[in-house]
Order: sequence, then structure tokens, then C-alpha cells
Amino acid sequence: YRIADLPTLREQKDPIKYLDERLAVSNGDTEVIRVSLDGDRPDDVRKIVDAVKDAYYREVVEREVREKREFRVKVEKAQTALAELLK
Repeated sequence: YRIADLPTLREQKDPIKYLDERLAVSNGDTEVIRVSLDGDRPDDVRKIVDAVKDAYYREVVEREVREKREFRVKVEKAQTALAELLK
């Protein structure tokens, strides 16, 4: 399913504005984020919140994992090069 096809968003004149005004994302002082949305259709609300959570995971968490992996590879290459110099 696409969230754009959900009745909650289809019936909005401007779905982006609707989400901008009703969707709340906060994280306080932790790495845990809180996503909430007010709405009259609990199933739609759940699907929209899940889509936001999934998008966040793809954009932020997966990027951080990839960057850490790339950094680890660079460190391992530097260690190998340094070991060769010390032989």
C-alpha cells in the first residue's frame, strides 16, 4: 500500500500540509524517536506512523550503519598499511 492512497490523506486538499500540521516527531535527549499523529481512522494513523518510522530508519539508521562500516574499512586498511611499514 501507499500512504497517499489512504482515505485520511486522499480526502485532504493538501495532504502534505495536513501531515505537516498533524504529524509530530520528537526525540528529546535520547536516540529514540517518538512519532504521533492525530486522526479519526486508527488504521490509517498506524500505517502513516509506520511509514514515517520506516523512512526514518532507511534515511538515518541505515546511513549511520553504512558510514560506520566505511570508517571501519578505512581503519583496517590504515592498520594494514602501518603494519607493513613496521616490518
